[in-house]
Amino acid sequence: DDVKRQGWGPGPFPRDFCRDVTDKGSGIRGFDVQSALLHATSTGRLGAMPDLIGTQAEFEVDVASIRGIGDTYGVPGLPDRPLRLTGAAALEERGLRTRGPLRLHSGDAQATLDGLIALRPDLAGSELAVHLQAPDLAALVNAFAALPEVPGQSIDLGAQVAIERTTLEVDALTGTLGSTAIDIAPSEETITCPRSPTPTIT
Repeated sequence: DDVKRQGWGPGPFPRDFCRDVTDKGSGIRGFDVQSALLHATSTGRLGAMPDLIGTQAEFEVDVASIRGIGDTYGVPGLPDRPLRLTGAAALEERGLRTRGPLRLHSGDAQATLDGLIALRPDLAGSELAVHLQAPDLAALVNAFAALPEVPGQSIDLGAQVAIERTTLEVDALTGTLGSTAIDIAPSEETITCPRSPTPTIT
């Protein structure tokens, strides 16, 4: 039957949605779920109740269309392009700590995130190593927002990013933008950008 579960969009859903997977009583849990929006699998170990601190998981998520996710959560205007997310993470007191880079692929663009993701609506307190590769930065950015001043050049950049409530700090920026080499050593120069304190992720 075609059903709708909160956060997953229209079904049908497989019978093994949120099933437990055990290995001789090891406490390993996992799920394999598919809907019209995405296919997600995960295995890991749950932390102690009630806050589940210490939970560890490896996961793969394949989204058929970013636009479909946006329409489900009331965020119109997102691009109709696929997204694949793979990685592993652990839940700590401060947030979600990656266990190796999280890898995102969408069309001909790819990115990695490695570090701490604060579990706050505004992500304040997050500290991440970020790497982005794309053949056309303008095409990638303008798929999400109309910014004609973004150059239509290839990008292959890595940086350390710290997200605070009102600022976004970028340090250790290295790589290339088009034919231009960029190399800002750690702590040599920090780029600080203002940002709205209003939560932007719900």
